[in-house]
Amino acid sequence: MSTIVPVAYLDTKSILDVIEFRLVVEPRTAGLAARRATPDNIATLEATWTGMDRNKQNPTRFAEQDLAFHLELAKITGNSLLIETLGVIRAILSQAMQTAIEHRGTVGLHYHRLMIDAIKAGDEKLTMSIMDEHLT
Repeated sequence: MSTIVPVAYLDTKSILDVIEFRLVVEPRTAGLAARRATPDNIATLEATWTGMDRNKQNPTRFAEQDLAFHLELAKITGNSLLIETLGVIRAILSQAMQTAIEHRGTVGLHYHRLMIDAIKAGDEKLTMSIMDEHLT
């Protein structure tokens, strides 16, 4: 797998850069997912959320499910550039999520539930807002 920045070199500044990148990209990605999600997509998001919930006591597994949720949102958009970009930086996102969970715990579970509900309702603006709040 190719990455832009080797994961070993992620420091505090780099982690903040990842969060900033995510704040630019992921709210709109989530909004597109709300517009385009099928019942099967929602079922996949639900299953990923359940995996997160079951792994609240295991930060590594929780982070894996957290990343899977965000990658699924990109997949739902059907936008190949979004899907490929997040795929290329997957290792960086994974490390950043692991760090965030170590510092903030499993608060993401709450936001992911809210996003699923907003996506089910097809509410693009609400989904974007929830993602923005989640990342902030």
